[in-house]
Amino acid sequence: MKKNIKRIILVVIFVLISFLLFYNKYEERVLDDEFEVLTKKDLEKDNFNTKIKTKFSYAKVEKAIKEYLTDYSTNLKNLNDLLKDENLKSILSADNYQKDGKAFTNSKVYLTTYRDNFDKSMNALLELSEDKKIMSYIENKKVSKYYVKLYRELMLGDNMKKELKSSKKYLENANNNVNNLLGAYESTLNFLSSSSSWTVRNGQIIFTNQNDLNTYNSLISSIK
Repeated sequence: MKKNIKRIILVVIFVLISFLLFYNKYEERVLDDEFEVLTKKDLEKDNFNTKIKTKFSYAKVEKAIKEYLTDYSTNLKNLNDLLKDENLKSILSADNYQKDGKAFTNSKVYLTTYRDNFDKSMNALLELSEDKKIMSYIENKKVSKYYVKLYRELMLGDNMKKELKSSKKYLENANNNVNNLLGAYESTLNFLSSSSSWTVRNGQIIFTNQNDLNTYNSLISSIK
């Protein structure tokens, strides 16, 4: 009788272990499939806050991945909206000179706000490109080392790291270019605020002082 009970217990344990192994393999395959779907999405356009397909600790890994991609995508979309802002291009136009000169109060407030919003999104994206920040999304989920390792393999695998490295390089170049551009805009407005030798006539800025004209042209050429 005791032997039969032991056999039954062993069979039950074997079945449970087999089920758990099968279940883990199944959940891991679902996670891999969902991760592949996510990697094919466009960070600049698509939504990453989608339904969780896995369960239990696998769901925490999936949620961490989607939370990270959502944050990255949101900041990237905000950054792109700023880069496409047509109002920035109109700052150094004769029409704006006439409307907002010579103090350029509205234009300077706009540039300050633009720079603050740009820096906020850019700094967030640069931080999100760092391994430590990427791993922070799973570290607060309270999962075992196995699932932390699984997350790391997906998010910091060769393909993902290559993509992030390329994106970070692009972001750093964009950061330098935009900050240089904003600096040139601010320098131009500050110069015009301090100069009394210009006016707007027939849709064009006209200088009565050659030196001021040369300075203005030099500032404008640095932008182009």
